[in-house]
Amino acid sequence: MPLWTSFIFVGVGLLLVLAEVFIPAGGIIGIAGLVAIIGSVSVAFSEHGTGAGAAVLLFAAIGTPVVITYALKMFPNSIVGKWLILGTSLEDPPPIGSGEGASTESWVGRTGIALTDLRPTGTARIGERKLSVVSSGEYIERNSPLVVLRREGSRVVVRRDLDAPESEFESSQSE
Repeated sequence: MPLWTSFIFVGVGLLLVLAEVFIPAGGIIGIAGLVAIIGSVSVAFSEHGTGAGAAVLLFAAIGTPVVITYALKMFPNSIVGKWLILGTSLEDPPPIGSGEGASTESWVGRTGIALTDLRPTGTARIGERKLSVVSSGEYIERNSPLVVLRREGSRVVVRRDLDAPESEFESSQSE
């Protein structure tokens, strides 16, 4: 077999690896491409010696990362890429539902009461809303006063409100 066929098979293997990125086939096309590349390199070594085999191996070693990089760069613009990748960015969801007080800043600093033990997650009443909250790491007992520290994604992070008197929250809970 002439040496140029080994280079052709490496090229065909690279095209198959490229096709695997754009055609979902469960890896079969990519595996066939890798088999073609490995087979052509081994044939070049066995039929044409070390020098020719090293040249085909170098071609494959340089070509494979270049093709994969190009394919991954072009993937978002392909039909499959457009189908799999979200085209628009999702905005940060409102912190706690919609309507009044939907901005994150309006919840920071609000006070409430723990309706369950926070170990570190649990339920609290902040204003008029009953929410699932996360403590900033410490254990907080039921009926303890809370203050909202921040929002991390959909999580509302609270800590014990050290400035609030305990009796005020306990009496509001009994109503």
